[in-house]
Amino acid sequence: YQIPEDWPYQDARQLFKEPLVSVDTELSELKWSTPDEEGLITFLVNENGFNNDRVTKAIEKIKAAKTKSSQGRLESFFKPAASASIAIKRKVHVSPP
Repeated sequence: YQIPEDWPYQDARQLFKEPLVSVDTELSELKWSTPDEEGLITFLVNENGFNNDRVTKAIEKIKAAKTKSSQGRLESFFKPAASASIAIKRKVHVSPP
């Protein structure tokens, strides 16, 4: 892709270095609620060309996660290790005579 010579790259760089940030405390409070399915599909699929099936599946995952009562425990990410008392067999390499 060829970037036009008159593209305002310095403005774009400045936007990343010093983004406009709202300090309004009323806007900064997040509230978790049921996703607006129709609004998400309109915005993602109709306005931005996302795949309808993928968006619908993602919405279903969000809804399923919301019904879970709590966060999973850290131990759930790990499998039990073998006992240290079990001997480990190793190959012995013998040099030819």
